[in-house]
Amino acid sequence: SVVIVLTPELLKRMWCAGEIVTAFKNKVTTVPLICDGFVPLTAETLEAIPDVWTAQQKQILANYGITMDDVKQAYVWVRDELSPLTLSRFGPQQQREDVVVEIVQRAKVAMKVFRSNAPTGGKVKARILITGSVTDAEALATLEVFQILVQNHLRVECAMVRSSKELLAHKPYAHYFVVLFSRGMLRDPRFAQILLSTGAGKEVEEGAEEKHLEIVTVSADTGFEFPSAEFYKELEMQGLGEGLGPESGPTLAKAYRALLNVLALPLSPLGSEGLLEKQVSEISRRFRRYKDPASAIAMDNEEDLKHGGDGVDTRALGAELAKEQKEVAAAVSTMTGTMKQDDTASDIVVSSADF
Repeated sequence: SVVIVLTPELLKRMWCAGEIVTAFKNKVTTVPLICDGFVPLTAETLEAIPDVWTAQQKQILANYGITMDDVKQAYVWVRDELSPLTLSRFGPQQQREDVVVEIVQRAKVAMKVFRSNAPTGGKVKARILITGSVTDAEALATLEVFQILVQNHLRVECAMVRSSKELLAHKPYAHYFVVLFSRGMLRDPRFAQILLSTGAGKEVEEGAEEKHLEIVTVSADTGFEFPSAEFYKELEMQGLGEGLGPESGPTLAKAYRALLNVLALPLSPLGSEGLLEKQVSEISRRFRRYKDPASAIAMDNEEDLKHGGDGVDTRALGAELAKEQKEVAAAVSTMTGTMKQDDTASDIVVSSADF
């Protein structure tokens, strides 16, 4: 069976084209999975597909008996004859897992499907919080895989946080804050807001009882670049925008410096399962509190009694955040429509003046 994960650039990838053609020619059970941002092929874009590859790349495909006409026929087959599933990569975990189950059923894979051990509902007390570039789909997938691997290895509740609101909800129960480095992360306002919510970059007042999480960093993208002096200077003067203006710049710069002073251990998201498990085992040594599970459970229970509370209702929190996201999206859509109307009215005025 073949699952075609239809992301914006997939149909322009030479080797992906070869695999799709092979499935088409050999009548292999194929399930198209449409992801956010994918634009269905039109007749014009279909004709232009071969132009994205070099003569050398086309020859490589030809060596395997794959012509450009084969590619076009296979793409039309995917578009017109197969019934796709839709996956929202930024949607709730439960919905995404439901899609995966349906993929397995369609592919007729003889296996028992297990849900991940990541919390999807009910009340949880996550001890390790994980975040990174939460607005990037690939980085988000890496965060989720890492969360599951750490949780399986340590048998300790972990939670991936995608907003400052989530972090603040989980913070009373947590002890570690893990950041997976990836390209563009330091310019992501959402990540910056999450980091500041941990208390990083703030002066600790004498006698203050605010809880601070121990930071653990992971290098999960070879494209991640450590910031230059110019970046810090710009950040201190201008901030990042989206609620993090110049007044937040100095605090954020200090938080970034504190974050990047922690030695990051490697993680290879595209590596084998064995390599990932080995790397996660090495990273997990940083969670010294959980070296002795029995002792850690006793300490966690004792601290839980001190601050009270019975955990975070992840289902209710997720629904609340989803509602907020829909309201923001609706507001942006309304604003965009208003701007278009204004542009049209302006065009009409100019046209009438010409007459």
